[in-house]
Amino acid sequence: MKNYYDILGVNSKSSLEEIKIAYRKLAMIYHPDRNKSKNAEEKFKEITEAYSTLSSKEKREEYDDSLSMNDGFDFFNNKNQNCYNKEDVIVQYYVNVELDILDIQSGKKLDILLPETLNCNYCKSKNVYNNNYSYQCFQCNGRGFEIGDSDKDIFYQKTCGICSGSGLYSKNNCKKCSGIGKKNIKKKFSINIPKYSLDGDKLEIETKDFNGKININILSKEHKILKFRNCNLHMKYIIFYTDFLLGKKVFINDIYNKKKKIYLPYICGKKIYVIKNFGLNRNKKSKGDLFIHLTVKFPKYIDNRIRILLKKINHLILND
Repeated sequence: MKNYYDILGVNSKSSLEEIKIAYRKLAMIYHPDRNKSKNAEEKFKEITEAYSTLSSKEKREEYDDSLSMNDGFDFFNNKNQNCYNKEDVIVQYYVNVELDILDIQSGKKLDILLPETLNCNYCKSKNVYNNNYSYQCFQCNGRGFEIGDSDKDIFYQKTCGICSGSGLYSKNNCKKCSGIGKKNIKKKFSINIPKYSLDGDKLEIETKDFNGKININILSKEHKILKFRNCNLHMKYIIFYTDFLLGKKVFINDIYNKKKKIYLPYICGKKIYVIKNFGLNRNKKSKGDLFIHLTVKFPKYIDNRIRILLKKINHLILND
């Protein structure tokens, strides 16, 4: 029987809010759109199945009853069956990098902070792990690996830094590390955003420094006027109804602050105009387009003089 609590990295006493937080972290890591590994989709389904059961009060009560009956059979299994060998767990970091679109297009070097576990300098990690005085690791709940976030934009999965994958820790009480033998720090790592990158691009970096992979998700900061879809730019433009009918010359700024004078002619039923090669760069030779979405503005009030003129125009159009 699957242990949904172990799958989400929580325990049977965890609150609904704690279960929700654990699910969101795992879903961020294993979602097929973010994680292209072979078992990501299967793992994501397993996580979703566990959350579906534990987030429902009725389903959780039924599951707990079934789990307690199954515990009797698990007594004869090896006590370390849920522990992972540290070689089996690949360190995975998922980093959201939010930049101005110009920095993304021009390429940028930046530093990020990633969590790392070091040996205790005081006891040299020697006063730990005695089988006679060992307990379930509090950091990973005995799983041997940990999942977490160092800040709102960095999620990771790695071998537990406290128990080194054993699932156990000792209370030999080193004065500095309290018998843990480890300490957690944040280490600087430099990444280069390639030139001509776009919003939503992903980078995968293998690094020996962290013994794993760093998955970079490039996000652009929200622009006041423009929206980004791949290489193309989209903008809204409010035009008065008379200008819409008569056509109008306007000045448009692109993302690089270059101005272009364009003419918006009246075409029956058309409210989207496309300016070719006025979007973002995908490479040196290829460029996207600018899509202008028109919103026609009408007056709040029409006086009798304008009403008479509109009736005359309407009569001319119908009799043309």
